[in-house]
Amino acid sequence: MGQDIFLARTEEQRQFRRSLTALIPTRRQRHLPTFGKLLPQRNPTPEPEPSVLLFYGPGGMGKTTLTQRLRTIAQNETPFKSQVNTLFLDWEHEQKLTVELQVGHDNISPDTVLRVLHKALAKAYGGNSFGDYEKALKELNQAEEKVNKALQGQPDNSLPDQVSKLGAKGVY
Repeated sequence: MGQDIFLARTEEQRQFRRSLTALIPTRRQRHLPTFGKLLPQRNPTPEPEPSVLLFYGPGGMGKTTLTQRLRTIAQNETPFKSQVNTLFLDWEHEQKLTVELQVGHDNISPDTVLRVLHKALAKAYGGNSFGDYEKALKELNQAEEKVNKALQGQPDNSLPDQVSKLGAKGVY
């Protein structure tokens, strides 16, 4: 595979490498995980949580090119190779496939972003790893159904009118 030359955004690449290095477990954590837990530590370091990087900004500023370069770094450079899982998701491409993303940057809801990410992650890494998320979605849908049924049993607009008069307190 030929390596393309990438001459731009050197500081961003350095910062990305530093961030990845901080997320990768040390040799001791990888090879002696139980032994390391037995030793007293002044500042025990918790297991790193999964990280997601989302790049946001107007079109045409080079986000896609930069993220493709960062993906290449994570997948091919030592010490990151085989240590980091990557998923490249081009939102402009996803926008063409997902109606909820075709509403403009400022109108995309967080749950739409989560649904698109979940779909891409399940496709890339298998759908069995997301049980807690899928359970939470199911519970949310059930709660929304209960609220809709309760609203249907109310006289016209009485409950929504009462809640809207309370403002933010009506949410509680």
